[in-house]
Amino acid sequence: MAFDWIKRETKSFYIARPPEDAHRLVYLHPDRSVPRGTKLTVRTDECALFFREGQFIGRVEAGTTLLDTANIPFLGHLLVDGFTGSNHFICEIFFVTLREFIEAVPEFEVGQFIDNNSRNVVKVLASVNYTVRVTDPSLLITGLGGQNAESGDVVRVVLAGRTATALRQSVATRAQSRAILDVVSNIDVDAIGNELVTAARAEFVPLGLDVVRAFDLRLDLDHESRDLLVQFGKLESNLAYQAKGASIANRDGFAQFNAVEGQLAAMKGLGQGLSTGNSPMILSGNFGGLGGGFAAPSSFTPQRRDFGSGSSPMSHQVSFILVDGNSEKGPYTPRQLALIIIAEGLDPQTTTIRQSDDRADISFTVDQEPLVMAEVQKRRRGTPSPPTARNVAPQPATAPSNSRMIDALSAAMQAAAADSRISPESFTALVDMAQALGLSSDQQQASLLVLGLATQAGFSVNPNNQ
Repeated sequence: MAFDWIKRETKSFYIARPPEDAHRLVYLHPDRSVPRGTKLTVRTDECALFFREGQFIGRVEAGTTLLDTANIPFLGHLLVDGFTGSNHFICEIFFVTLREFIEAVPEFEVGQFIDNNSRNVVKVLASVNYTVRVTDPSLLITGLGGQNAESGDVVRVVLAGRTATALRQSVATRAQSRAILDVVSNIDVDAIGNELVTAARAEFVPLGLDVVRAFDLRLDLDHESRDLLVQFGKLESNLAYQAKGASIANRDGFAQFNAVEGQLAAMKGLGQGLSTGNSPMILSGNFGGLGGGFAAPSSFTPQRRDFGSGSSPMSHQVSFILVDGNSEKGPYTPRQLALIIIAEGLDPQTTTIRQSDDRADISFTVDQEPLVMAEVQKRRRGTPSPPTARNVAPQPATAPSNSRMIDALSAAMQAAAADSRISPESFTALVDMAQALGLSSDQQQASLLVLGLATQAGFSVNPNNQ
């Protein structure tokens, strides 16, 4: 019992902020009766304020101070006479933190706003951290927190509330002219943070508290609002895509381009069927019921036409020279040369020719020129006699004659030509069709065949899009 009294009396001679209350903005010493000669310890990041009967008496800075009138003159009129023998001071001691410290505002609802884009009502959430520093401790306690043990908590509650109000105003201002998804993208967090600091300083500096900086500000939507705007964004994107497609479709030549592309695709498929000899389609009618249709004449006789200076380099007539030893004959068109070969019984594999534009030392055999071979095969009519023996096994159907393949390719070329010109895309499709029809064994020969037929028809071709 005596030991407890001694311990209690000894403790009353030492006053300091307890370690467990080090985080508090304001700490009130619980005992108003302070023995004379008590050692007061004030931390380096705080000060001690003395109040009596609601009036601020004095301030003690960091360090250890002996509470005596000799050391602190303002304590003189705090002594209690009579019963205490002038050995006690009656006062309230507040420890106020002076260092800059962090205040965190956890996520809260900023408010509900109308999205300027979708017109939906959405909920905006926010969280923010800021730092504050006490500039006038006595003014803070007397003007904002109050002279009580909860003074620091009151300051924090008021500061958090005013910060939230300023944040609502900043978000509402932006939401009037911008989409909410843009506002909560956090692209403006620095600007909004500066607005919060400016507004808080104007209000709290006169009360002894300075808001130094705001940081880690985050704006967001609740899950329901975000899902709502994402869904609206997808619908808006689809509408924009459709509108752009409609705009492109209305441009000059777009419908014609699509029609020709569709016809070429159909003709390529037709060529693959014809090359097998089993296609049910008839070349003398409209091809496959294509939109608008185009007819394939039984014999293709294109019209020649002259071109001006703007024509393609491939628009001139292709002609050939027949090389016979040291003599040359010609020039001949592919058709004329084919008729000569058939009439004279020449062998395409040994008969030598050259193009009229080639140098005299350049020559090649007829079988290497697809354009001439196509004319030769088109005009040869000899077919083997049917077998006469009984019980002969049925032979597989032969592929259609090359003349029909040439007619099909020529008809496709007529459909592909726009203003007597064949685009690089259409040229590629015609080359593919020529190979599918079996008119050429490789792409190079097919390209030469298409170029030759186009030249005969008077069409301008530029396969390299130059």
